[in-house]
Order: sequence, then C-alpha cells, then structure tokens
Amino acid sequence: MPDIIEKYMHAYPTHTLSMLVDNTASLIDHLEHGKIDFAFVEGEFNQHSFGFHKLSDESFIAVCAESNPLWKKKQPISELFSHQLMIREVGSGSRLILETALKNKSILLESFTKMMMIGNISSIKELVKKDLGITFLYQSAVEEELVAGTLKEIKIKDFIIDHPFHLIYLKTANIKGMEIAQNFIKLLT
Repeated sequence: MPDIIEKYMHAYPTHTLSMLVDNTASLIDHLEHGKIDFAFVEGEFNQHSFGFHKLSDESFIAVCAESNPLWKKKQPISELFSHQLMIREVGSGSRLILETALKNKSILLESFTKMMMIGNISSIKELVKKDLGITFLYQSAVEEELVAGTLKEIKIKDFIIDHPFHLIYLKTANIKGMEIAQNFIKLLT
C-alpha cells in the first residue's frame, strides 16, 4: 500500500487520503455507511452492490519458521493438522479464503487441532517466525520474509490457492468515492 499511496499522492498532490486497515467485512460495512470512499479487499463481496476493479490474482500459501522442517518436503495437507494454525479473525478475507479452499477439499478448519486467532498479519508473521505455529498468507505479504529466509513456504500436494484482490466502491450515492477509485484504477492499470 505505501507504494500505491505514494504514486497516488504524486499524481494528485492536492488530495487528502486516510488509510484504514481492517478485515473485509468491516471495510464493506464502512463503505455501505459512507465512512470510507473505497476499499482494497481480498475477501468476497456483493458484485451487484459495488463497482469493482480486479487488481491482481495472488497466491495464498502456507508458511512456517525456517527452523520448522515442514518446508523441506512436499506433503499432503493432513500433515499440517497437528501443528498450531495462526489464523485471522472471523470476517477476515484471508480466513474466508482458507476456509473455502479447505471446504472445497471436504476439510473443515477444525481439522487443525490447535488454532490461535490473531487479528494482525504482522503479529502472525512474527509468531510464525518464532516457530509457534504455521499460517496461510498471501505470498506477496510474506515476500520479504521468504527472500530473507525467516519464513519458508510449505509445499502442499494438491492444494493450490489463488485469489483476486479488488478495489471496490459503491456504485451509487458516492460520487467522490467513485472518482477517487477511478483515479486509483488509472494509476494501477
């Protein structure tokens, strides 16, 4: 987001921006109640109610600490069930994506015998680095850690998740939001 905001501020120096980081459900609620003009979301949304632009498709991967041997060989997802899963809160797009991918394989989230709910991606990454559990995150969210080697991707047999990121805004009643969203879309395409 800092790179996108920098690009926007250079293109529109007289505009004022505020950035709110929250889960998809909360961002949608803020949009619907006129508290924000647009949102970048990873989760599902009503495409009839919102204008939207797909920004990218992102890989959603499992990661562990460098000291955890899970990353050293490709394995079935069932091998992960006995490890503590660090997961986002209910309402988070990341959590919904994982739950949906698991359900598509006839697996419940509760198949993981130990779970810890953390409402912040940075905290999840730090806990996983300390080998206190594993998690599923967008590859782009852990790219620095993967390059540095502090987190490692866990390769899973027959379990690949790709999911789109969207910029969304209300189709009606929020001209300012539509205009700002369109400005961002121009910069990102």
